[in-house]
Amino acid sequence: MDAATTEDRLKQELRYVGFIPSSLDSASNAIVEPDYDAHYDDEVAERLRTLQEELRRVSVENGARKARILEVASEEMAYQEYSTIRDDLDQQVQQAYLKRTRTLGKSKKNVKRPGGAGGGSHPVVNGVDGSSLGGGVGVSKPGIGDVARQAMEKRNKWVDTIGPVFHDKEDEGKKGKPKETIFGKEDMERLMKAERERWEEETE
Repeated sequence: MDAATTEDRLKQELRYVGFIPSSLDSASNAIVEPDYDAHYDDEVAERLRTLQEELRRVSVENGARKARILEVASEEMAYQEYSTIRDDLDQQVQQAYLKRTRTLGKSKKNVKRPGGAGGGSHPVVNGVDGSSLGGGVGVSKPGIGDVARQAMEKRNKWVDTIGPVFHDKEDEGKKGKPKETIFGKEDMERLMKAERERWEEETE
């Protein structure tokens, strides 16, 4: 039995059980073959297409939400890195200032020597007898020191250069927990448009 004969017998059996509709041509009284490439909707096919469209809509929305979360996470990680470096610079300034304060505290101790008018003692400041300065010794105000100054300049440069980028983040931190959702209307419209374009490129 060849393939053509087998196909004809299968069609006859399928017409008999009702799987293939049988119709006759009124002019030639011949069996009309159905269009096997045509799409006939039934309840199942219609429901499947509805669910596929819903799945596509939800997938686009979820893809846009994922992209938005990645954007916010990237911004937050960059701000955390900035804050970590700023805190480290603050600590360097504090340590340099404390070290300078301890050094100044030791250097301010006056050295006494016996003798002088009335048998008393007079302070010696920078190798000069305090009694020879007319009783009052003028001492210039000490500076903060080179190390502390360099640390402060480094810290200020970092904040002035990088800080403005995170101005909005600083304001959010002062206000506490944000009251608005990260999935804003404008952001979601932009990201959903990009996600739809990606889907269309993949289906082409």
